[in-house]
Amino acid sequence: MASAALGAVRGKTADRVQALVHARRARARSHLGDERCSSDLDLAERHLHRAEQNRDEDEPEWAYWVDLAEFQGSRASTQLAMGRPGDAEATFAAAARAFDGGAVRTHALYLTRQADAQWRQGHHEQACGTAHQALDLIDHMSSQRTASPLTDLVATMGAHKNLPAVRDLRERITIG
Repeated sequence: MASAALGAVRGKTADRVQALVHARRARARSHLGDERCSSDLDLAERHLHRAEQNRDEDEPEWAYWVDLAEFQGSRASTQLAMGRPGDAEATFAAAARAFDGGAVRTHALYLTRQADAQWRQGHHEQACGTAHQALDLIDHMSSQRTASPLTDLVATMGAHKNLPAVRDLRERITIG
């Protein structure tokens, strides 16, 4: 579907929209284990840089949220899906630094995925610390989009539930 969308919009829409569609195709390909996701990310990045440098009057208003932070998060999610947690961790950290204080739910989601990347590398205490940062962001909001991935992450930590950092995180997220 993403390839069909790209065929329909290529050269006919704003660079920011093309960046979005290339990034979405990269994510889809990563879930299939398709290495072509890397070239999609490169294309998305080029379109995004062009969009950031040259404000396109034809750019749709709804595309405002496709920015560097969103792109870095998409790149990191793709890396994580491709089994590269070390690369993903570094890219999620870059995405977190790029957030401007808005998009709190998305920021928390990317912190959760960063914690997942840390956990997969065996950095258990660091992963719990990053998960706490995500919880700090969503502490006063109700968002299934961010709470569910945190709950899932904590569930994967079950084999290590006796580690103090994991126990503290489990208590905070009320998995029990």
